Amino acid sequence: MRYSQHSGGSIQDAIAITGARTHQESVMAEYDYIKRLCVGQKKDFVIKGQEELRVSTKYYDVFKIGFSDGSEGIIFFDITEAHDKFVIYPQ
Repeated sequence: MRYSQHSGGSIQDAIAITGARTHQESVMAEYDYIKRLCVGQKKDFVIKGQEELRVSTKYYDVFKIGFSDGSEGIIFFDITEAHDKFVIYPQ
């Protein structure tokens, strides 16, 4: 899994996730990224909400994050590459 070098602070600067084989892997990568970012900054956090947005032909996940000091943040992920990739199980 690879993450672009964007800040994720806005839809225009969304963190693109590439290399995910499925949509589920992409979502797991988002949670992993948020966890590593917050732990690296030594911040306790809780995910307060998640929303998917479609803008033209691009798909984004937007996370609202609450921190133990009472502050909040938002992080945007560009999930276009893996959006329609789902696991099909053989019958």
